[in-house]
Amino acid sequence: MSDETESDASAVIGPNIAEKRAMSDEPRIEINGVILTLAQAGTMRTALEHFASSLNEEGLGDDVHGEAMTRLYLERIEEIRSAMFESPGEQNGCSSTLSA
Repeated sequence: MSDETESDASAVIGPNIAEKRAMSDEPRIEINGVILTLAQAGTMRTALEHFASSLNEEGLGDDVHGEAMTRLYLERIEEIRSAMFESPGEQNGCSSTLSA
């Protein structure tokens, strides 16, 4: 998503209000030293939630391996959610920046 779209949102809502709202709602995500934009972080958050929903609804199979993989993915998703949505003081040793 371009900076143009983010500025359009600011123009509609008001200067800095859209960015302040987004900053409080989206995590800071860093991948290989690149800090994602707020729009990119929102896309990552949405993709994670969609994957979690899919796992909860459909899983990865009814066999032992599929059930184990579903459980393990959901456990990792909960860890990522904790890093994304809790303030740094609330996390048990996790950084508020997600790095890959």
